[in-house]
Amino acid sequence: MKKVKKVVAILKLNQKSNKKSLFIFFILGFFTEIINIMNVFLPAMFVQFLIDNKSKKFIAILLISMAILISISSFIVSILKLKITRDSKYLDNKMYCLLNKKAANLDYTKCLNEDVENLYFNAFDNIYHWQDIPILLLNYVLNKSITFVIMFIVFWRINFWLILFVVVTIIIDYVISKKEQKIKKKLNDELSQYTYKGKYLLDCLENYKIGKEIRIFDAKELLIKKYKEVSFNILKIEKRINKNNLLFSTISKIIDVIRLFIIYLFAILKFREGNLFLSEFLIYISAITQMSNSFDDIIDCIFMINNALYYFDDFEKYLSIPNEFRHPLNLNSKKSENTPLIEFDNVSFKYPNSKEYAIKNISFKIFKNQITSIVGDNGSGKSTLIKLLLRLYDPNQGNIYFNGQNIKNFDYDYYQSLFSVTFQDYKMFCYSIKENIMFDKNIDNKKLEKVLNCLNLNDLIAEVGIHTNYTKRFDENGVEFSGGEEQKLAIARALYKDSKIFIFDEPTATIDPLAEYDLFKNIYELSKQDKTIIFISHRMGSTFYSDKTLVLDKGKIVENDNYKKLMKRKGLYKKMYESQAKYYK
Repeated sequence: MKKVKKVVAILKLNQKSNKKSLFIFFILGFFTEIINIMNVFLPAMFVQFLIDNKSKKFIAILLISMAILISISSFIVSILKLKITRDSKYLDNKMYCLLNKKAANLDYTKCLNEDVENLYFNAFDNIYHWQDIPILLLNYVLNKSITFVIMFIVFWRINFWLILFVVVTIIIDYVISKKEQKIKKKLNDELSQYTYKGKYLLDCLENYKIGKEIRIFDAKELLIKKYKEVSFNILKIEKRINKNNLLFSTISKIIDVIRLFIIYLFAILKFREGNLFLSEFLIYISAITQMSNSFDDIIDCIFMINNALYYFDDFEKYLSIPNEFRHPLNLNSKKSENTPLIEFDNVSFKYPNSKEYAIKNISFKIFKNQITSIVGDNGSGKSTLIKLLLRLYDPNQGNIYFNGQNIKNFDYDYYQSLFSVTFQDYKMFCYSIKENIMFDKNIDNKKLEKVLNCLNLNDLIAEVGIHTNYTKRFDENGVEFSGGEEQKLAIARALYKDSKIFIFDEPTATIDPLAEYDLFKNIYELSKQDKTIIFISHRMGSTFYSDKTLVLDKGKIVENDNYKKLMKRKGLYKKMYESQAKYYK
């Protein structure tokens, strides 16, 4: 029953993508079987006409008519097969899009899970194994069954035991094939994992950003060595797959030869005994072969479904991974004039599979239009705070509030739309500069000019062109910026989104202190435009313009005040500031 439900699920997916596919497969099968049935009866029919001395004109007209009918059927079959090939690729792409849409909307925590990642690659690599198999089932079971029944009726009167022999040999063939496919599925899963590793290593070798490390640290030998290891394992698995195919294919061929030998031997003996006419002999040979092939096709198709469901399991499991963060809820506003915009209330968090807490018992408030800096050394928990605020993770203990409401009560997509963020590990895409800044949004020239002015990027963008491709990966005329320029481009992306809350995580890591000072000064002007700004950094430049600064150390807030008061306390903040003071004189 479970398998039937899965077949129905695949059919629904196919029908959503191409409503005509079922009908096309049926017509293809219908005309294919017409040709097969005619091939059984026509030779015997013409032989009988010759024996009965039918007129040459009658035979010629009938022959031409049959030739035209077979030609038309064959032409229709060819056209339909061509269309099905195109539709199959289209359906593959639809399934890939469906899978990737799920991946894009998956909870961030699950994206980092190795088992989920492996499930994705297994599902992605094996879509072609199952997406059009159920339609083949309907085609074969319906049309091949008709052929089988017709041939069975024709052959029944000749010998029941021979029919039973044919059925038994086909069932044996099916059992052997089922064993073969189980082994093949296991080997393909192993192959998929090594293929994934191989793609990663190739990306490392081709990625120009990683090229610096490869050359300076002479890492090419290590990467090539690992790629050779992966390639060796891929070849080893492919060798096992080919060996497996050869073994089972040989066994299947031996069974087919034995079956055909017995059939022909029996037919010849019957004919020599005079129990079969010549025309009946021809029908007999064709019918038993066609019946055998039809039954074989039906069994193969059922087996193909079983095989397809193995692969569909991964696809279905991935699509069924629950999104725990995305659920629309109705909110009862608790907001008042004294309600903080953002509040962390005794929040603690440790990453999955980690024994140590990244942050512990964190509490603070941020009010509307405030500029807040969060500073601390690497590993102090700064970026973790932002991941929790953006609800990429949920805290293990405590609560986070936005306008007095627990952030878990907000629609997930709406909540994330409230933030414009420049991540520390931002990514640039191999598309135009325009698309890197605004993605698929329509260009607003006034807003764009304002953003580029703020970041002093006007001249650079004007020189290369906003529609120029970024990086040369897919375009030899593409442009590549320095680290600092690229980081400004990432900041431009956040500024262009123009949300009410801006978060800048290490926004000046690759920018020199003087440029950093100008950047913070320009961003400070945003707070006068009804914006709330949060800086995360291990550098002190942002704190001069902040209403308050949170100082983190080993996952805890050790200081929380404005620049002047923090300097008077002579605590960790002052120590950090003085270590960087030369950059801000």
